[in-house]
Amino acid sequence: MAKKGARRRKRRTHVVQSDEAFKNLPKSFVFKKGRVTPSVRLLVQDLRKLMAPFTALRLREARVQKVRDFINVAGVFGVTHLVMLSQTDVAVYLRIARLPAGPSFTFRVHSYTLATEVRASQKRPRATTSDYDKSPLVVLNGFKEGKA
Repeated sequence: MAKKGARRRKRRTHVVQSDEAFKNLPKSFVFKKGRVTPSVRLLVQDLRKLMAPFTALRLREARVQKVRDFINVAGVFGVTHLVMLSQTDVAVYLRIARLPAGPSFTFRVHSYTLATEVRASQKRPRATTSDYDKSPLVVLNGFKEGKA
């Protein structure tokens, strides 16, 4: 025996998000500056995956490119932040800049662990391509000041 009444209307499916929703989201370039070791290059790749989907995953870098070149291209793509990694003999530095004329912050990286090292230490590593499709939940509980 069939149900009585009209069929249920689907109201939430096939909703296309407008370009206005994506226009206000922050977009970023992550790149290295100067000569860096291969592990810092892998750190750049890990940061790009971490900041996906609103970052350039396959950003091409050349040694002759300057920060000014990235700033000039950023306006065309709607990029709002630059994340630069550089290395000296002393340490690795992370610099975050807001575009077009915002503030910039420089941090000294005391230590880091690559995603491949974390997966190698896990008993059952879980890594799929869909892990980086949605923004992460940031938990800042338990961080202490002092030595790392």
